[in-house]
Formats: sequence, structure tokens, C-alpha cells
Amino acid sequence: MEEVFTNDPINWIKWALVFAVLIVSFIVSGKIIKKIGYVLQGEKKLDDAKKKGNVIPNAKRVESRKKYEGIKERHKPDRHYHGTYEYEIDGEIHRYHAYFGHRKPPKTVTLYYKKDPRKPFCREEYVWNPFGGVLYLFFILVPFVLAALTAIALDIPFN
Repeated sequence: MEEVFTNDPINWIKWALVFAVLIVSFIVSGKIIKKIGYVLQGEKKLDDAKKKGNVIPNAKRVESRKKYEGIKERHKPDRHYHGTYEYEIDGEIHRYHAYFGHRKPPKTVTLYYKKDPRKPFCREEYVWNPFGGVLYLFFILVPFVLAALTAIALDIPFN
């Protein structure tokens, strides 16, 4: 351990550069993660729909059920709530089915759509996105990889 952190001031400067790379890359990585989260969590899609005025307020719940209703009691996992909502567009009534995970569906939701009002989405609905976790993990590990590459490039002794 003494050989890694010697009394040599040049070695200290090298380590300071490694930690500077680590800190700066964490800051940049954090900003990238924030932008990725904005897109993957549906906030961008929601903001775009609001800007265009593609909003269907107060869609009323007409049905609420658990996914496994009707199955024998001992096999019910007691979760996976679904809700069916009705909304009206140009005098025509449409239905929207939403999945809420472990939360009970609210009585009313505000629906949004990109172009077609028959294909809405809501903010409250549970959405599973496993790809987002992989991206987050990648951008969390990048600063450590950059710091290690910097230490190798500066020829810091690890004996």
C-alpha cells in the first residue's frame, strides 16, 4: 500500500488526475442518466402530448379487477390490478385498459395520446422497462472504467 501512495509528489498529482476524471465523469454520467430517465419513464411522451393539447381529462373507471380473479383462492397472488376506463371522443365512447401493478386503479385518470385518441396512455399506469436498468448500470460503471484507464495511462504503480 505504501508503494501505491508514495511520498513522490508526481505520483500524488497522477492520483489527483485519476480522482478528477472519476468526479467529472460521475457528473457527466449523472446528467446523461437524468436525460435517459426522462425519455424511458415516459415523461417526454407525456410532455409532448400536453404541449399538443392531446389530453383526455377525467376518464372514468368502469371496471377494476385483479388479473387472477376467478382462480382458486390458494393460487391467487393477490396483486396485479387492472382497470378499464371509458372516455368520449367526438360523441363516441372508447375503452382503455390499464395495468397498475400492486396499486388499486384510481376512479378517474387523465389520458394522453400522441396522434390517435384511440391509443391513449396514462401517467399512473405501471410500465416495466428492463432496458432502462441496463442503461443505468452502464452509465454508473463508466466513471470507474475511465478512472482505471486513466490510472493505467499515467503508469501509476499498483504493486
